[in-house]
Amino acid sequence: MKQAIQTILTLSLIIVFLLLCGLVTTAGYAGLWLHTYNVFTQKTKVADVDLSEIKSDSAGEYIEVTLTQYSYTSGLENLFGISNSKTTTTEFKIYGDSIYIGGPIVKFKDELTLLNFKTIYKLSKIYGRYSDNTKEINRSDESQSKSSYDLNGGYGDWKVLFENYRSETLLGQIYRIFVDTTQLSEPGQFASNRTLKYELYMGNSGFLWELKTN
Repeated sequence: MKQAIQTILTLSLIIVFLLLCGLVTTAGYAGLWLHTYNVFTQKTKVADVDLSEIKSDSAGEYIEVTLTQYSYTSGLENLFGISNSKTTTTEFKIYGDSIYIGGPIVKFKDELTLLNFKTIYKLSKIYGRYSDNTKEINRSDESQSKSSYDLNGGYGDWKVLFENYRSETLLGQIYRIFVDTTQLSEPGQFASNRTLKYELYMGNSGFLWELKTN
């Protein structure tokens, strides 16, 4: 009888141990999945973009754009307890019926992204285009001169980075060990017959527009 009880207790302990191992393993996989999901879906707010209704004058249709850019403290500043985001607001009159905003991005390999190496970006350009190709081709001189503006110094040295990344030199090979892609991300939105307010975000794969709901 005593031997049977000991056997039952031993089996019970083994079953409890296996259940605990299963729970720990499940929790580990769930935590890893949640971390992966958060890393690849998290967004950083880059700017607020207000688009007026489409207007027109002798030079053609245009949009009045108010761009409020956000800049954040660096990792070193955060280390010393300095936390202060800054905003810069600029107004533009841009000829076109759609607005494009963006710039170059550097996306790291997925393995590094999981270690919180976020996509590097620079907001470098805002410009307008007409959806009608005839209008776009036959722009007036004034419309052409007020259709595109550099932001934050434009593309600048980023072109050199792109060239180095794509080259077959040792530097290019080192870049490609860590960097998945370097590209331009310049998404756009159409204007309409009413004012529209957007938020511009940086996601894992590039810039994203989101319409404000309030």
